[in-house]
Amino acid sequence: MARSSAVIPPTAGSPAASLRRLHLACALVSALVGFGLYASLYDGKFYWDDNILIVDNDQALDEWGDALRAFAQPVFPEEAVAYYRPILMASFVIERQLWGKNPGAFHVTNAVIHGLNAAIVWLYLFILVESPAAALAGALLFAVHPIQGQSVGLIPARNDMMLVLPVIGMLLADRARQQRPAGEGWPFAVAIVGCYALTVWNKETGIVAPALLILDDLLLRRRRPADLVARIPLLAALAAVVLAYFATRHVIFGTPFGGDEYGNPPLGHRLEVVIVTLGYYVRQILLPWGFAPTPYHPGLLDLAGAAFWKLAFFFALFVLASALAVGWNRRAAFGLAFFLVTVFPVLGLAPMKLYLLEHRVYLPMVGIALAAAATLAYAASRSRAALPAGFAVVAVLAILAWTRVPVFRDPVSFWTAGAANAPLSEYAHDELGYVLTQAGRDEDAMVAFRKALRIDPRLDSSRYKLALALERSGRPGEAIAEIEELLRQHPRSVAAWNVLGVLRKRSGDLEGARAALGHGLEIAPEDPALLANLANVHEDLGAHDEAVDMLRTLVRVEPGATAAWQQLGRQLYNARRYGEAVDAFRRALSLGAADALVRVDLAYALLRSGKRDEAVAEARLALEKSGGAPEVARRLESVGLLEAARANGP
Repeated sequence: MARSSAVIPPTAGSPAASLRRLHLACALVSALVGFGLYASLYDGKFYWDDNILIVDNDQALDEWGDALRAFAQPVFPEEAVAYYRPILMASFVIERQLWGKNPGAFHVTNAVIHGLNAAIVWLYLFILVESPAAALAGALLFAVHPIQGQSVGLIPARNDMMLVLPVIGMLLADRARQQRPAGEGWPFAVAIVGCYALTVWNKETGIVAPALLILDDLLLRRRRPADLVARIPLLAALAAVVLAYFATRHVIFGTPFGGDEYGNPPLGHRLEVVIVTLGYYVRQILLPWGFAPTPYHPGLLDLAGAAFWKLAFFFALFVLASALAVGWNRRAAFGLAFFLVTVFPVLGLAPMKLYLLEHRVYLPMVGIALAAAATLAYAASRSRAALPAGFAVVAVLAILAWTRVPVFRDPVSFWTAGAANAPLSEYAHDELGYVLTQAGRDEDAMVAFRKALRIDPRLDSSRYKLALALERSGRPGEAIAEIEELLRQHPRSVAAWNVLGVLRKRSGDLEGARAALGHGLEIAPEDPALLANLANVHEDLGAHDEAVDMLRTLVRVEPGATAAWQQLGRQLYNARRYGEAVDAFRRALSLGAADALVRVDLAYALLRSGKRDEAVAEARLALEKSGGAPEVARRLESVGLLEAARANGP
């Protein structure tokens, strides 16, 4: 009788069961620490790009179907920026439907993702280093390192966090595929291609992920370059994913790669940026203090300055460590290569709007965690003190990160820390000034704007916002002087001429306002803001016919502008062109004007046109639609229509 080959499941007290419990405990510890460190942001606020992406983006987030539509449209359809983040935007759609505009819920979601990523990182590290304790130390380093704070604390940085699962999924599926007999690994090949598609559609920087498969072969499996020929079918499938991705971008943007909205600096400049950027990230990993959301400033590229050479030192240190690791510890070498490959797309070789954003190293920190775990496993095999020392370092990093977490709770705290830690970043001072104005702290905001302008006098946004803060603070002369300075730098700035006209009007200088707005219209004869504001100035000057001319042009340029038709009707009425005023008010109503006072204005114009019966009918409708509002009744009474409207009422 044949002996049974059934596998007897391990009992609760067996070594295998104990190992499983240990592994589960390590994964849970990693997840709970990652989540717990940032869970306190449940009372965090929206700020920075949150407003344009989430709070004020009802058109893209207010229906469940928008989750699918995100894959077929840019993030900002009305702007000339090739920004495409379908998975990120789909996640925002889901959260808006579940939580509404509750910022705390979005922050907690980021914390949950971070905790899950820490557990996934533990699993990956354990498979590679085969030491639960060393893998746990590496995963905790990933979870608590202060440089990760920007990724978890900033809601839109979630797209960097969502790269971890598909990229590690690719690597694990590839290992499983290669362990199967020939012909049986195809389900894992499909999983690799699927993970890669998720990676690329999440963020285009993930396009480099296939390089990790090749590095895995060369560094960890010690295969010869000639053996990589076997990779060709899989790499071809991954190339098809890339082609499909760029074809999608071409359909959406009209170009697969995006425009030149960020300029086209020379190669030498870009190489300097690469050195500075990599050097900065390495320094922040080794010396993790001085958080700044936008630390870049042009002085970092000054070859005669100390700042460049300090960062160049850390750049060289990384290169040296990577070279030494190849001959010393291949797992550590692979970790450093993982970091370099995944950080490479954001080092500045390709033009970017902002350099040096810490959230961009979230996925690359998996490589740092692996290098640390591999080094610790090696050291632990030679010294019992290695593991305690490793966990002590992790504890120090956790304390540093914990002190940083409150910075991400609200915009003022965020940008105050950013400006303090990056005093030469004009962007940080400009953003600090903006959030201070939003908090009603105009005096403090003006200090921040002036710091930004001292760093870069050409910073138009700071000068605009400084002028508006000065005007709100009762200093119109200084506000006007700031805009005039801007116009000396940019004499054809339509927006500046418009702001100057508005400021002069508010200060009582109507002729000066008319001159400024007129200059703007010479540059842009059909600018809607200039036309509307100049019409207002003409109205204040009593030049109603000139106001009508401006508004006629405005409604020709924007025929669906309800407010413009209303304003045109009022100016026609003031110019005693009552029949034309009637037509304008009726056009406004046909476009959906809901204000009962528009019907009051229409009633005035009809009465002046000699059409009393129609005037009374409109007055009656105005009373009905307003529920007899006192303001409507008062204005009807002023022209003698109130009694007639009530007499004809129900």
